[in-house]
Amino acid sequence: MSQVCVYCVQNEADTEDHVVPEGLFEHAPETGYIRVPACYTCNNGLSRDEEYFLVAILAEATAHSATANRVLDRLAEDHRSGRRRRTGLALALLEKARPVDVYSPGGIYLGTAEGLELDTTRVNRVLDKIVRGLFFHHVGRRLSQDAAVYVEIKPDLDRMQSPVIAAALAQAPTFLGDVFMYRLFSPSDGTDATSWTLGFYDAVLAIGVTGRPRNSEVM
Repeated sequence: MSQVCVYCVQNEADTEDHVVPEGLFEHAPETGYIRVPACYTCNNGLSRDEEYFLVAILAEATAHSATANRVLDRLAEDHRSGRRRRTGLALALLEKARPVDVYSPGGIYLGTAEGLELDTTRVNRVLDKIVRGLFFHHVGRRLSQDAAVYVEIKPDLDRMQSPVIAAALAQAPTFLGDVFMYRLFSPSDGTDATSWTLGFYDAVLAIGVTGRPRNSEVM
């Protein structure tokens, strides 16, 4: 019996997708990448957004992570050698760096670092995909086709203190090497309602909340 794509919950899953973009990693994590069944369209449809996301996260993380610096150096070398054609445009974003506030995945203020004026629409499309993939990986089923997903990168302190995000922060973290970690709060009622914190390089924080569209106030 064929599987259905984790993301669109419509098409046949004829590929496997890396939930956390593989380009963020210097080496494959010991526990392996997180992969989920996906259709070709969903697997490849956000490739340009994921390239942008990769550089945006690295730009935010290099002040705090040696691994992020090495991955960024590799990205630049791939561009110079021609192995990665789209990187030149992405690396040009680094010229727009500016001071930004940085929080740890645990919600602790770390100070300021150079970062980008993010195109949050592009970033959020990738974060939405990550949350949907993690839901399948961790909960063991797909989000319902009509389930809403709210995501936000670099949330402010008030957002971090909201009850649904505080519930996620209280959970034990799951690590994927020294690049990615997440915390999940999932009620035991079998619904689509979950809350997440997502940390990249222990420097860049994002949050996610899933639920039904009728619950407009997800936060």
